[in-house]
Amino acid sequence: MIVSLYTVRVILHVLGVEDYGIYGAIGGVISSLTIFTNALSAAAQRFFSAEIGRGDNGSLNRVFNTMILLYLLAGIIVLIIAETLGIWFFNNRMVIPPERVDAAFVILQCTIVSFFISILISPFQAIIIAKEDMKIYAYVGIYDVIAKLLIVYLLQLFDQDKLILYGYLLLISSISSQFIYLLFTINKYSEIKFYFYWNLRTIKSILAFSSWTFIGCLAFLFNAQGLNLMINVFFGPIANAAYSIGNTVKNAVNQLGSNFFVAVRPSMMKEYVSNNIVYVRQLFLFSTKVIFSLLFMIMFPIMMETDGILSLWLGEVGEYMVSFVRLMLVWALLLNISDPITALVQAANKVKSYHLKVDLFTLLSLPLTYVAFKLGATPIWSFVVSVVILGLAHIIRLIILRSIIDVGIRYYFFNIILKIMLAVFISFGISYLIRNLFVSSSVIALFCKIALDAFIAIAVSYVFVLDREERMRINEMVRICMIKLCGVCASR
Repeated sequence: MIVSLYTVRVILHVLGVEDYGIYGAIGGVISSLTIFTNALSAAAQRFFSAEIGRGDNGSLNRVFNTMILLYLLAGIIVLIIAETLGIWFFNNRMVIPPERVDAAFVILQCTIVSFFISILISPFQAIIIAKEDMKIYAYVGIYDVIAKLLIVYLLQLFDQDKLILYGYLLLISSISSQFIYLLFTINKYSEIKFYFYWNLRTIKSILAFSSWTFIGCLAFLFNAQGLNLMINVFFGPIANAAYSIGNTVKNAVNQLGSNFFVAVRPSMMKEYVSNNIVYVRQLFLFSTKVIFSLLFMIMFPIMMETDGILSLWLGEVGEYMVSFVRLMLVWALLLNISDPITALVQAANKVKSYHLKVDLFTLLSLPLTYVAFKLGATPIWSFVVSVVILGLAHIIRLIILRSIIDVGIRYYFFNIILKIMLAVFISFGISYLIRNLFVSSSVIALFCKIALDAFIAIAVSYVFVLDREERMRINEMVRICMIKLCGVCASR
């Protein structure tokens, strides 16, 4: 996360605000498409988890090969759409300075190729997650960090068009990351063998699940990139640059919650398939609270010190950046605490009702934002509308959840929402009371306030969000980690 934020500062300086805004409008699609493919892999993960839970390697291998075939077909369809409708929109609707059209087109093509490869590799990522072999994510994470730093270095080393070079380097980084998953799967899982397999019954089951998941992912993609493109049409690349900065902060924070839940999702699915509902309910409540606590620990200092952090990070804070960052952090929080609900819906195979009701409702943010812009609203209102819509959509999620496990809206409100709201209000109150101690505006004072806000957030979450048993579970986890850490240090 730290490296991601650092590299954005350098890239913004190297590319300039206008080119960075162009990349935000076109190349920024990569981040949303990555989320899209991750959601697609949830369909594969659900079927893989069920077969692993049953202990049938032969059936698992057949489902895996069926997934590869289906995702190849899906990738080809998406590639055709991107190279026709995508290029039409690029040529006829996007606001790009004439002298930068060629560079922007290169970014578009790099994005399309990267997306196509990520679709093909999705089944390999899904089998790794279903096997709960999480070390590979640490390895790929280390690789991504090295790649980002290398890209920053190369951008400053060569004199070619920086935007075009940036697009090619990101494409190479993305493809190589995807192929790490491919090579790991081939070498790690001897029970996975490649052959052509076509079973109509299996395909129907997968497509019935995947089609609704696809609609949900498509709705998210329309929301994320629809807002970005609408901002481009109404306000131009400069506003897109502010959007990209907010989106970068959101993605960096969002990665923390997403990576935590990657480790929880397969266990939740397997236990639900095994009908261990009591444990699933406990895991659902615990994971929701931990996701909030982890994100709030990072979000709270950023929201309290947005101006100072952006000034230190970017050097110059552009218009709308502060508001975009704060609102997109709230957006990220709402999305992350809905992940446990989505996982249970997928485990119960009730995706049709879920995506029709929830995702179609969230699409209301696009026409409402369009109306607001037509009436003269600033770009900030796009995220105000989105946050309100996401909050209302969460209520719909809870109504659907009641039919899956015994967690009613009233229980969820008093045991999660009310505790979260209490933690937020107490944290803001404590921070405002003690921040008068820091009269200096120096960098050291800023870091002290950030550290203090992070401590307040995690301490208040620990006391007010978690219940007694959950605190004991966290204490035991910390104790075991400390023992292992001390053992490693002693051995050295």
